[in-house]
Amino acid sequence: MKKALYGLKKARRYWWIHLKEILQEIGFKENENDQSTYVYKHGEDYAMLWIHVENGVLVTRNDTIMERLKLKLTARLKLIWDKDINSIVGIEINREGTGFILKQPGLIKKLIKATDNHLTASKPLSDIKLKSSPASQIKHKYLLAIARFAINTKHDHWKALKNLVDYISTTKHKALQVGVDNARRSMDVYIDANWGGEGSRSQNGFRIVLYGTMVAWNSKMQSCIAI
Repeated sequence: MKKALYGLKKARRYWWIHLKEILQEIGFKENENDQSTYVYKHGEDYAMLWIHVENGVLVTRNDTIMERLKLKLTARLKLIWDKDINSIVGIEINREGTGFILKQPGLIKKLIKATDNHLTASKPLSDIKLKSSPASQIKHKYLLAIARFAINTKHDHWKALKNLVDYISTTKHKALQVGVDNARRSMDVYIDANWGGEGSRSQNGFRIVLYGTMVAWNSKMQSCIAI
């Protein structure tokens, strides 16, 4: 399996095509906005399946649908089935009440080790104002969070990146709580943008809150210059 998925150049695509065909035969339909998510609908039955290479999470309305789909999947695929999810793609998952607590300590430890970091910081962004300038020789392969300054960098960029890692090191014990707040509306979408920011380019962003939990967010500098 490892050779088939990771050892050959075209293996991942062929695996995806093979898996997609099986899921479609069972009754799953690929989500239009996310090719890693599949939806199953049959009468009152409803389920969602999320796939990451050879790992996945299946969510259903009840145990009956879960067992029915489990039989169909195991008939076509060799699966290791775990009803209690403890981790997925490096994220630790702990159930708390009606929700979940998500942590990512493994990736944080790797980042801290790779950057040989032992400092702390109380906020993610430093007070340094970053601007593009002639390139320096500072290497920061492991620190690409401030990606738009990856070209023509200088010492201030390195200090800002180090501060960000220091902050992550300080807050590594914190977690994302995902739950359902029935008092909140099912979905809230917030959108905002500035006008003619740094370099005369506007910055726009959004966040989507589902039953009180933020499930998607984005911030992007527009490529065109504001007039």
